[in-house]
Amino acid sequence: MKRNEWMVDQCHRLVALHDGSTGGTGNCVNYAKSKKVHIVNLWKSWVKYRGF
Repeated sequence: MKRNEWMVDQCHRLVALHDGSTGGTGNCVNYAKSKKVHIVNLWKSWVKYRGF
């Protein structure tokens, strides 16, 4: 979690591949939301590309 917080604290925009589940990526995205960092979630594009 400390690594995620450090990364978010250093950025202005977060690019994520997040399916909405809880866990490490979910924690990172939620922390970014709490810090009002702009989030670009590529999950839907990735699913479309992968054909799921």
